[in-house]
Amino acid sequence: LKEHDFGNSFNRKYVEPLYDFAETWNSVEKEFINMKLEKKKKELHFQAKELAFEIAKRTVPVGKGDFVSVFSENMRNSNGQRPPHVIEDAEVLNEKSSSFVPLYENFVRLCRENIAE
Repeated sequence: LKEHDFGNSFNRKYVEPLYDFAETWNSVEKEFINMKLEKKKKELHFQAKELAFEIAKRTVPVGKGDFVSVFSENMRNSNGQRPPHVIEDAEVLNEKSSSFVPLYENFVRLCRENIAE
């Protein structure tokens, strides 16, 4: 997520941890007693769900299905030109992932700080 250009295809296994986090971290078992950590986790979780939703909505399987892309096989094979909606999809995903990564990194640092105390 940190360095990938979503205009290119990517292995779907690379976003599985994001999907897992978005699906499972909104339960009592994953709550932090520390309210500062819990608040930041909720913010991160919200952004993770948003990003996961956008990836699922804007990408399609390509190749043998192990990879996904905003640029479908049909479009690649027809004329190779990227329609405006494909460019927009990539821009949205790049923007969302660029805003998610710093939240994630800051959350990890905050957790480490609080665990070290």
